[in-house]
Amino acid sequence: MEGRGPALYFPERHREVGIRLFGEIGLAVEGRIPGEKPGEGDRPKCGRSSVKTWALRDLSPALWNRRRPKVKGKLAELEARGTEASFLFLNLGDPATYDQTAAFEEMGFFFAGILPESPVGPALILQHLSSRVQLFYGEMHLVSPTGRELLAYVRERQMEAKNS
Repeated sequence: MEGRGPALYFPERHREVGIRLFGEIGLAVEGRIPGEKPGEGDRPKCGRSSVKTWALRDLSPALWNRRRPKVKGKLAELEARGTEASFLFLNLGDPATYDQTAAFEEMGFFFAGILPESPVGPALILQHLSSRVQLFYGEMHLVSPTGRELLAYVRERQMEAKNS
């Protein structure tokens, strides 16, 4: 990991773990807060945030407020059809990801990892699990401390979702 990597807009509560996850796969990245000026030659990638079943082309607050009921409706429809998990890839090169992730988390999505390359660019993965999903955490063996920390976070979020 030499030099400074691309500027990515991790939500504040996931920044530290996200940067460590990229580091564990040998990629240096820089956590950025929207409004900070990028360094010379350091241009964030622009892309789209999407879900497998529908696209969210703009995460701006005004547009998101109009789309939120549609996203909630789509989640309910997917669960009714037996979908056990939905994944949302948010472009970490998009400054809106920094602020808008919390709105998805309020809907039951939770941080589940990163992808250095995805259809939207470097991605923050959010996951939504059906109440029917049962994970066998004791059978999962993770090598890295960051992976174990992320698994504990996922387990805690799943327990919170089941109890609400």
